[in-house]
Amino acid sequence: VWIFGEDPDNAPGWIQQQIENLFPQLCGSTAQFSNQLAGPFCIAVGSPENNRLIKESRAQDLINLDDLGPEDFLLKCVILNQVNTLVIAGRNDRAAVYGVFELFEQLGCTFLISRDVVPETNPSITVPVLNIVRQTRCSWRGIFFGGFCFATNSMMSLHDYEAMFDQMVKMKMNRIMFFHFENEPFIDYTFRGERKLVG
Repeated sequence: VWIFGEDPDNAPGWIQQQIENLFPQLCGSTAQFSNQLAGPFCIAVGSPENNRLIKESRAQDLINLDDLGPEDFLLKCVILNQVNTLVIAGRNDRAAVYGVFELFEQLGCTFLISRDVVPETNPSITVPVLNIVRQTRCSWRGIFFGGFCFATNSMMSLHDYEAMFDQMVKMKMNRIMFFHFENEPFIDYTFRGERKLVG
């Protein structure tokens, strides 16, 4: 059971969609969301400001966020109110979202800029006992995106850009350097009376 906060519908729409997509591929069942601890195992996601379970975990000294930077996160299995709980926490929502994809990586997923690589569905998959802290001193993690009139990104649609940005988040990237060619979209061009059809 995934818990993002007091309101079960409070999970940011995008990350909830990603979980709903990846979870069945991994284990063959539908992801469940709640606003409270339920069942034998829960996953609490967020920060102390937006998830009371993260706040309780911190107050009970089950987790320590004091040394985390703005994009650092932790994954830690704890017993919270007598329920086995995986805490995925950061000091803000972005860090917590990075932590969600770290969990999927721990379960065998690989995220590429072009696609997700998900292992074969395993109904018996289990979350290992985790105690992971991820920190980075690299504040710029991303890609350089140049528009040098080549038939590559010049031809990308809005859907292609959206897919690329989605994959960047999964890969914990936070920057894009966009170099835009001064004449792109290219100036009008014809050859032997035929107007250009691409570019």
